[in-house]
Amino acid sequence: MVNIFIIPFIYAFIGASLFIAIPLQIIDLGVSNPFILGLAGTVFGIFYAPLCILQSLLSNRINKRVAILSVSIIYPFIILGFLLFNNIPAIIMLCGSMGIVLSMFWPTYQSHITIRLDPAQTTHILQAFN
Repeated sequence: MVNIFIIPFIYAFIGASLFIAIPLQIIDLGVSNPFILGLAGTVFGIFYAPLCILQSLLSNRINKRVAILSVSIIYPFIILGFLLFNNIPAIIMLCGSMGIVLSMFWPTYQSHITIRLDPAQTTHILQAFN
């Protein structure tokens, strides 16, 4: 049971840290326009929300382990991109990429932890997970 919580905890911790660090990075670049500051989160949400729905619809047709491993390989490169690129367009594009990648992770991971469980176990596992 502990294993199913470690990976999402790490992803949530990194994501929360990035949502604090990205606006600070943008301010550090000399941008004080609230529109630009809000654009990073907005671009993330524009990709994340609809693609989560699409991914949840496709989750029965894909190999869940491959999808989770792929995201686990791609996500660190996106984080590295935030460290390497110091211009606003690149940061905004990385926010969109992060939305795409995380929309692949969360629905797939939640459906993966319920494979081969009966409905009562599924409810219990998802309640504990969430």
